[in-house]
Amino acid sequence: REAVAHLEQALAALRHLPETRETAELTIDIRIDLRNALLPLGDRVRMVDHLNEAERLARTLGDQHRLGRVATFMVVQCLGSGDYDEAVRFGLEALSIGEALGETSIQVVATTFLGMAHVTRGEFGDAIALLERNLELKSDVQDQRFGAPVIQPALSRALLADALSQLGRFDEAGGHGDAAIRIAEAADHPLSLYWGLFELGLVHLRRG
Repeated sequence: REAVAHLEQALAALRHLPETRETAELTIDIRIDLRNALLPLGDRVRMVDHLNEAERLARTLGDQHRLGRVATFMVVQCLGSGDYDEAVRFGLEALSIGEALGETSIQVVATTFLGMAHVTRGEFGDAIALLERNLELKSDVQDQRFGAPVIQPALSRALLADALSQLGRFDEAGGHGDAAIRIAEAADHPLSLYWGLFELGLVHLRRG
């Protein structure tokens, strides 16, 4: 809540400055940060408002880097509203931008969230193929969020546990769920730990 309050103050302060490319870029960055700060509070309405405005500004500026970041988070927002086709569209756009720019952070988050979209749509093979890409990340970035609220290697493994368990591959699923929990616990990151525990719980539930 403190983060939201400070970020909203920053956004209000920017409105008193001349409209330049720099202030527009800062506005996008702050709105993305606000989206992430509002996530644990469950304030989806304001999250969507900030992302929509950030997307509009990024497209107006032609800022591919910021558009790629916004598009990754739009995947999750679309999944939350049940618009799965749009979620996949945003995921593919984000991944394409990340690859074109050679931006690892955008690629990693886009891969995770696009994988999440495929899991949600029941396209488990596509999800697994995507999420396994993030298992190849170097050991020194295993606790990194890459600008997202959740540690991405942990989330990728948690989602892999979900997808694999729905195909009956329970041993593999359990291994990924355990790994997700280890990563989150080592980083002492509660939101990432939630994902690992939740998905591992589903693995055990499906296994009976």
